[in-house]
Amino acid sequence: MKVKIYLVLMLVAGLSFALDSLNISLVGRALHGHCHAVQIEGDYAYASAGEQFRIVNISDTDSILVEGYCYVHGTINDIDKSGDVVFASTNKGLFIIDVSLPENPVEIGRFTGTKCLSAFYSDSTVYLACGNEGVR
Repeated sequence: MKVKIYLVLMLVAGLSFALDSLNISLVGRALHGHCHAVQIEGDYAYASAGEQFRIVNISDTDSILVEGYCYVHGTINDIDKSGDVVFASTNKGLFIIDVSLPENPVEIGRFTGTKCLSAFYSDSTVYLACGNEGVR
């Protein structure tokens, strides 16, 4: 019995030390509500807010601002970015968004008819994780 108590105390003590040593603090908040995906690049966060894709300027953590947004069909599950293009996978398909102008993101393509959980862009190909339908 003493060994079990000792192990529990060691785990709790180790956990509290680990949490303290991470030195994490909240510096700002933007997107209130559902946010299932975010991709950070430079001064911008590319994030989901339900069916809304948002570009958020995070350069000043005291004043986080939504620079631009556009709507897609379905809840955004994942975001991948390559250059000025974002690939947003939703429960209705894949939406391709031009983000070259952060204040005005524009949908430039889509692949619908399947639930997409995740998207990954590599070498001119987008790979989609589509749940029970596998990888497309």
